[in-house]
Amino acid sequence: MANTLSELFLLKGELITTDPFGDRETSYWSVPQGSCHEWIQSLTTSEGPERKFVSFRISFDNNDERCDLVKKNARMLGCYLLPYFVDLTRTVGAFINLPGSVSFKQVQRIKPQIHPETTHSHIVTIEDSPFLSRLKFKIITAIDRLPDPNGLYTNTFNSIIDRALLTHLKTEQEKIDSPRVCKNVISAFADSTLSLPVFNIGLNEQYRYWTPWGINFIEFSRQAAKVRTAVFVPDVGQIEWKSAEHKELAELSLIDQIIPKQYHWLLGIPTMWRNNYCNHDQRLALFREWRESNGCG
Repeated sequence: MANTLSELFLLKGELITTDPFGDRETSYWSVPQGSCHEWIQSLTTSEGPERKFVSFRISFDNNDERCDLVKKNARMLGCYLLPYFVDLTRTVGAFINLPGSVSFKQVQRIKPQIHPETTHSHIVTIEDSPFLSRLKFKIITAIDRLPDPNGLYTNTFNSIIDRALLTHLKTEQEKIDSPRVCKNVISAFADSTLSLPVFNIGLNEQYRYWTPWGINFIEFSRQAAKVRTAVFVPDVGQIEWKSAEHKELAELSLIDQIIPKQYHWLLGIPTMWRNNYCNHDQRLALFREWRESNGCG
């Protein structure tokens, strides 16, 4: 299925609009940009009534380089699109092993075994970096107050910050390895699947459960509060991944859930239409060449 879905990355939308002077402007849509209708609306309304819609057409593009890119990364690209077509919250059992009987306990503040060693330098680095600060905001928006499935940290947010961001910053590298940070965040975020919090909806002992593919955990907790019930999580160690491969598939399907859209290209997602598709190292080489040619050192 992933291979089939990956071919949607060959769909190319061409939008033509005009400005008040009658000059035409062409914009290109690709499947990572979401709904065609919403994308067109956002472009035609961004500059007010001065920008007029002329036409929009969509077709499969036969650009050899893009076709080759999609073919080589079919598994990743197909999994990236999977949540648009399959409700993975309802099919979470495809990724994890659930024992016949699971014991739960009410969510409560715990005394953590591990405290993230955050220094002033780390805080400044994160807040001064648009990439890291946006990533941090995305994480806290998705899983603030979600218990750590391993029971080692106060919550999952602290676990991800420590395992994915602080660990990287402690290496004292000259440059932030953005693709690596993204992959670490996704891997740590995917582990939140093992937390599987639930609450009783107050109807015939029916329960609602949370997964990272659904609403954020803050909204999930708010829904529990509306029916005046507590949120419960399984005791540590009861739920596990079916295999490393199953976890990897889950990670690929969670890119859009946890990584800000403007950074999906760092993971190899072709979010725009280009004449050439460079990898991260090639882009860095081009950037260094540009700096040197412009006397920036």
